[in-house]
Amino acid sequence: MSSVHSSSCGPSTELVQPNTSHPHSKNQVNAKRNFLNEQHQHQQPTATTAATTTHANLSTKPSPSPANGPVRTSKKQQKPLTPEEIQQLLQSKIGQLDAEQHLEQEEEKEMAKAIKSASKEIHQLITEGGAGSDAIHQKYMDLFQDYKKLERNLAKLKRKYEQANKDKDSGKSELSKVTGQKQKIETLCRQLQQENKRIKEESKRLSHTEQAKREELTSKFETTIWEIKSKMEEDNEEKRRRFEDTELLKDKFATFIEQYEIRERHFQAVIKSRQLELQLAEVKLEQQKHLLQQEELKVDSMKAQLASFIKTEAELRQQLNTYVDKFKQVEDTLTKSNELFAKFRSEMQQMTKKTQKLEKEHATVQAKCDRSSRSLIEMAETVQKSQKSLESSVASKQKLENLCRALQVERNNLRARLFKYENPDESGIEHTKDSELTDIMYGGSNNTSTVSIPAAPNNHCNNDTSSSSSSGRTSPTTGRDEEKGDSGGGQNS
Repeated sequence: MSSVHSSSCGPSTELVQPNTSHPHSKNQVNAKRNFLNEQHQHQQPTATTAATTTHANLSTKPSPSPANGPVRTSKKQQKPLTPEEIQQLLQSKIGQLDAEQHLEQEEEKEMAKAIKSASKEIHQLITEGGAGSDAIHQKYMDLFQDYKKLERNLAKLKRKYEQANKDKDSGKSELSKVTGQKQKIETLCRQLQQENKRIKEESKRLSHTEQAKREELTSKFETTIWEIKSKMEEDNEEKRRRFEDTELLKDKFATFIEQYEIRERHFQAVIKSRQLELQLAEVKLEQQKHLLQQEELKVDSMKAQLASFIKTEAELRQQLNTYVDKFKQVEDTLTKSNELFAKFRSEMQQMTKKTQKLEKEHATVQAKCDRSSRSLIEMAETVQKSQKSLESSVASKQKLENLCRALQVERNNLRARLFKYENPDESGIEHTKDSELTDIMYGGSNNTSTVSIPAAPNNHCNNDTSSSSSSGRTSPTTGRDEEKGDSGGGQNS
């Protein structure tokens, strides 16, 4: 019977040990502990009742007396826990677990609704635009943290569900064990009752023949029964003491588990906060690194472009200075040639006056006229040479003006590009201003060959030079005509 008691109490003591690997399953551990304590309390008097019943049946052998026959011992029979009650307890526990599962499903539905509402808010922020990028980023970080929390809660709920299934399976196995033990106890009771009947019949048959021997045996048997009862009482006292010790240990262990769970939750909260701070710092660091790399690349490209622009600007400035110097030289030569033409005109006028005056004195100044005609021919040749040089200088001047205009257009384009790289937002406005200025300066067209404003004084100079050149061209002919006339007049004279 001690083996039966140990087998009935064995699984309950194994199931009492809580699962400390999951610190957040406090409610489940407490519910399971309460259920197993109730089952253990129901099974403990059942086992003791069965043991006392068997010992009482063994002790009910008839002790014959000389007058009244066998004496029957009376005892109180306690009602054991029926399998239907155990099954009801298990069903109530299973219903409780199903209710918890239903609550978890409702919580998941609420979480899904919250996620949908958050996605709608993000979509609204995206459609609104403007300064919503920071809010979207903050909302994304909050949703990411909530998502991580939901993942951890889902893992916890899965573990709870698996543990509940395990508890349900263990309860079913415990129920099957209890029913098997009940059947064993019932068969044992039947065997004991049959043995008791057989002993009663045999005692009746041998009561008259072996009365003296039976008295001795009954006395010995009673003494042994009292010894067994005393031992059983001692065993019961020992069992009660052990049961109280186990209850104290259970209470201490439960308090220790609660303290451990509280401490573990605190540590996990601290670790989660540290991990979130670390993740946030890493994300910010990566963003800053990425922005720094982009800025460095932009700075390098802008430095290279600026160096090339500075180099080209220096070269263009140098070329422009050389062209300006050449243009000044051409202007100096033009002024000198104009002065020479003015002097030549004055001399021609004086010469015409002199020729008119000296027509009357032709004979006396023939040699002087010959010399003057020779000088005039030489001067005409020099005038033709100066005219050719003037035409070449005018052409070079026109080329230089065209080149200056092209360089100015290129300089404006380079400035616009440089300003666009420095201020990308104001590049469009500045470009329109530069285009309007170029249109005003160059007559609304990009062709560098047609310029109206700076060409006016040069045209005036060209007209002067053309007039002077025409006068210079006609003067030698007049001189020749005059020479012919003089020569004719001399001949006539």
